[in-house]
Amino acid sequence: MIIERGTVSDETRLMLLNLLQDVYGSAVKISNITVLNQHVDYAALLVSIDHPNLRLAIKLAGRDAPYAYPFDRTAYWHRLVAARTSIFMPEIIAVDVSYHDYPW
Repeated sequence: MIIERGTVSDETRLMLLNLLQDVYGSAVKISNITVLNQHVDYAALLVSIDHPNLRLAIKLAGRDAPYAYPFDRTAYWHRLVAARTSIFMPEIIAVDVSYHDYPW
């Protein structure tokens, strides 16, 4: 389960920290997590990290999420729009729809 009573579970927080350390290095620390949206096995989060000091919008969807979330296609379209237009698009740092390493 991703969210328990509006709070990120300890298990999810630890897996999220591991993912962020893979991307930003072992010094990264999570300073705050705000749940923006939640459904069964789905969460949209605003995550503040230190080292580097960033605020990240993170979406997690597991196998039991109410919809099939095509995050890989969303990433593709974001990159395409950014490359071909002057429209500002957020940077996508990681996408994995395999459920190989994480349950979301």
